[in-house]
This record gives sequence, structure tokens and C-alpha cells, in this order.
Amino acid sequence: MDYHQKKINELLDRGPDVEFYVRTLRKYYKIVFKDAGGQQSAHAFVDRENGDLYKPASWRAPAKIARYNLLNDDHTNWLFRNADWAGGYLYIK
Repeated sequence: MDYHQKKINELLDRGPDVEFYVRTLRKYYKIVFKDAGGQQSAHAFVDRENGDLYKPASWRAPAKIARYNLLNDDHTNWLFRNADWAGGYLYIK
């Protein structure tokens, strides 16, 4: 089974009402995770101008340091292989 299908299956196993959606803000796209109980949390922020990907500092704001750039092919390929629904890939190691 390929990586992406495995991750989709992991997410679906959490329940049928789990979803991700995107909200457009003034400077960022906010990726929101909504669980089966209706609770929502900010999963990540993407800068609309330059494609920088940020871990959320709170519901309303990204952390100060960009973790990846979605316009960089190396970063994008790494994210396709390693990103997960929980956002662990957004922590600085």
C-alpha cells in the first residue's frame, strides 16, 4: 500500500466526521482539522504570497519560524512522504 493511501486510511479510521478544510485569511491560508466531536484546531498556516508553511502558535496565528516552503520541490517531496494528520512533522527537531 502506498504511503498516501495508508495516511488516508489512518485518518478515516478516526471516524467519518473527521475532516480538514482551508480558511482564507488576509495573509495566510489556515488549514483546520475538525474531529468527529466537532472540535476544531489549526493544523498549519501557509503564507499566501511565498508558500511558507508554519506550525500554528495558536488558533489565530502561526509560529514565527517557517518550517517548509511549498514552492521548494525538495520540501514538497519530503512533505508528501512524511506529513501526517497530527502535525508532528511541523516541530523543529
